[in-house]
Amino acid sequence: MKDDPKGIDSFRDDLSPISLIGARREDFGFGGKRAPRPPREPFPTTAVNRDALNVKKESLIKGLFAKGEHTRIIAPPMHMKSALLGSAANHLAAGAGDWHGCKIKKQVGVLYCALERPGLTMRRLIAEQELMGWHELKLPIRVLPKRFSLASPEDAQQLIDTINRTSDELGALVEFVPIDTWGKLISAHGGDEQQAKDNNVVCGYLSDVREKTGVHTAVIGHMGKDVTRGERGSNAPLGDADVVAAISGEEIFTLTVTEANDLSSGPLFSFRARKCLYEVDGDDGGEEFVWIVDPESPTDGASSRYAKVDLTDLQQAYFTILLNAGSQGLTLEEWNKRARDQAGITRKATLFNLRDALRSKGLIYENQYTGVWRVKHD
Repeated sequence: MKDDPKGIDSFRDDLSPISLIGARREDFGFGGKRAPRPPREPFPTTAVNRDALNVKKESLIKGLFAKGEHTRIIAPPMHMKSALLGSAANHLAAGAGDWHGCKIKKQVGVLYCALERPGLTMRRLIAEQELMGWHELKLPIRVLPKRFSLASPEDAQQLIDTINRTSDELGALVEFVPIDTWGKLISAHGGDEQQAKDNNVVCGYLSDVREKTGVHTAVIGHMGKDVTRGERGSNAPLGDADVVAAISGEEIFTLTVTEANDLSSGPLFSFRARKCLYEVDGDDGGEEFVWIVDPESPTDGASSRYAKVDLTDLQQAYFTILLNAGSQGLTLEEWNKRARDQAGITRKATLFNLRDALRSKGLIYENQYTGVWRVKHD
């Protein structure tokens, strides 16, 4: 066989290792020469001044939800997560002015994404609207009653289109989009909430949705068996959240901001569950009960007292540990151990002084028989 000057050996010589870095098959023409790529435009930049951006934060529910931001509501099972988020949705759609002591500035459109139990979600929303006398007002709120994925540009555009169409149908701009739950959103495309890469994909596309619509997204996350470890699964979504709020307690629940970019951490308010009658239409008729957030929650008890008491950062951290323990409380040994592990408070004198300050402010008490410390809710 005669040597071919343009044969495979010559072709290999033309393709040096350096030329192959980042190259694709279609990048090469005859003889291994790279085809020219079209030039890319430089990234736009923004001047750092007040005229360049709207730097003022627009709150939907002050201290918790703001336009264009993202909140995670986390709690163990049976802690009223969905009921609480549904209540917030109803109050925003009604422009109620106040939600358990948190200010609502205006009425907004709401799209509630019920990826699980859409029927129960509808019953809760209707029951609360009827209890509050809002059922005849045709509030600007819609429910998206199905699972959907958010793992591609096409998925994100479909949700954006849904939000825009819902705004047109309601005649009110949709600005609040609750998503119930995060686990169902991750699994809709076969993702695993334990895997950071699966969470980051959804976080990225959800960020695109917020950027292009200006909505606030609020998702529900679940805690594992050990509630001290926070939300179950990968901690990657925490980096995408502007606010993380946890629900603790049993008979009386407390919503506490545990992490936030530009808000103070600490308890927001306390609330109770209320068993509400829901009448069933149709031939069978009958009655059902649903649990909603009691509008007469103890806002004149623990939550208002928390808001009025001025606490130092260390006092707030020490107090929040006991608050998150719920109604079961903590022994002094357990409380101090968590303070060392979670807040880095190690000196015995500091722990004593913090506890004494909280007790003098009327926020905590000790059961003299069991030695268990609890937060005062009444």
